[in-house]
Amino acid sequence: SKVRAARTTSGSTDGLKLAPGEELWPETITTRGNTFVTDELAGALEAIATWSHEVTESKGFYDPGEIYDESTLLLMIHDELSEANEARRRGNPPSTKIPGHTQVAEELADALLRILCFGKQHGHDVVAAVMAKGFYNVGRPYKHGGKKF
Repeated sequence: SKVRAARTTSGSTDGLKLAPGEELWPETITTRGNTFVTDELAGALEAIATWSHEVTESKGFYDPGEIYDESTLLLMIHDELSEANEARRRGNPPSTKIPGHTQVAEELADALLRILCFGKQHGHDVVAAVMAKGFYNVGRPYKHGGKKF
């Protein structure tokens, strides 16, 4: 599968010294007592990315024949994060669009969907990158780089 292929490498990638076939992330992860199959997590994200892209296209916000300025689309992701911050500044009221959720959660969901859709539209394998980056971060030292937060 595409997800399984993304978990392994055919050689060095982005400066990582990996042997051919070596895995970029493990088969399972355990957090707070729950064990998850990483390929299933990545597969679920991949399904959400595909679905988000299909919805965007069906609502007229993406036409495969058109060229979309990537900078504008990236700024639209930033807009969603700014809207989440504004909602937080207003006390994080309940969403008026998705009952049972806050406005911050709604705007973060918008940002995530836009990120996943952007990846689909422009050939960036965001799902594999999320998985690989998450496991890269696991190996980093505590507060690496002398950062306070």
